[in-house]
Amino acid sequence: MIRGTHTPMETLQDWRTYGLRIHYNTTAPGHVTWMQPDRLLYKHIEFTIGDFRGFVHGLTAATR
Repeated sequence: MIRGTHTPMETLQDWRTYGLRIHYNTTAPGHVTWMQPDRLLYKHIEFTIGDFRGFVHGLTAATR
């Protein structure tokens, strides 16, 4: 395929390239909401920073 020939395949390739550029350069909406200074909501799960810290420590211990 030669660039600049304006064939149907080149048009489709340009549309695909444009769509991928939009996909990889557009940010997604966030899922984390702070409820209180030490409590947050991730999607539909509410937990404290202490709960999260314990979760991370548990994962770290499980992987060792």
